Amino acid sequence: MIAELADIKIPVALLDVYQFNPRSAGDIVLSMYELYMGGGVTKSFTAAFIFDGVAFHPYENEIEVTVQFGHDGENWVPDNTIKYDLTSTDVAFISSEFMSLYPGPADNVGYFGSFDRRTSSSNYWSDSMLLEAFNALLDDMDSSAEEGQKYVLKFVVYTGATGNETMSLIKTDGIVVLTGDKYRISEGIKILKKNSNERLLISGVNKKISKSKIISLYGNDPETKQLFDCCIDIDKVSTNTFENSREAYFWARDRQLKTLLIVTSNYHIPRVKLEFSRFFQENILYYNPVNITEDDESNISLEMIKKITFEYIKYLRTSLSFLVKI
Repeated sequence: MIAELADIKIPVALLDVYQFNPRSAGDIVLSMYELYMGGGVTKSFTAAFIFDGVAFHPYENEIEVTVQFGHDGENWVPDNTIKYDLTSTDVAFISSEFMSLYPGPADNVGYFGSFDRRTSSSNYWSDSMLLEAFNALLDDMDSSAEEGQKYVLKFVVYTGATGNETMSLIKTDGIVVLTGDKYRISEGIKILKKNSNERLLISGVNKKISKSKIISLYGNDPETKQLFDCCIDIDKVSTNTFENSREAYFWARDRQLKTLLIVTSNYHIPRVKLEFSRFFQENILYYNPVNITEDDESNISLEMIKKITFEYIKYLRTSLSFLVKI
């Protein structure tokens, strides 16, 4: 009742306030006033009023919105993450979509409704396979999603017993493939095909290898050849992971790309994260690990052991460089 009385009296008072400084029709003004609430209590309020050319009226053009926030490790920031639990319809879609590519795992998940996460199983769904499947699902569900849209997907898994896992994804602007082991470039191109609005940088190509040679190795179909013309860039400057991160930064800056998916071997990712942190904020980078061998993890070759050991030494050296100048 008191507030309603203010809505009546203030418009009249505003005519006197602006008597010598007249407002135009459509002008909105803010008014601060105090109301006696009783019991010796007085409270201050603000209200907006709009002028129609003759009189002032309460301005009630208010919109209620809900803003979601997430913590980036330092501050609370607006967060657009969509949390979604996969349904039986979603699983059926993935099973059908990947039946020709991964016949065993796709048939298994379609039948049981859970993703087999046992590495010893012939129906094993690796992280990269799940990422590929969920990209296809989200593209089908929300193809018009804006760059930077985040998702947390919850899905049923089988590890000897049924349970749940979650995977975080984001729609990125660009893909960066770091050359080195086999499968990296083909994996990056495969991701690009499913997200054709993105760009791909192949970073660290040997200067002696021509673009036509790369196309002959990986562009074995018209669609891929077209991607090399429109959407794939090649970096021949980088010769190590530090230079990869630097050239990726320049590429993303020049292309005005806000988020990147980094594709490299699974054992390489810890050091990549360190090197890329020199140029990028952590929350704009995402990683797609590539298994460099199709063999079972329990049957690691001597060559692979040497490679992982050497990579670990380089990781320690890179970590030390963040503490002292070397």
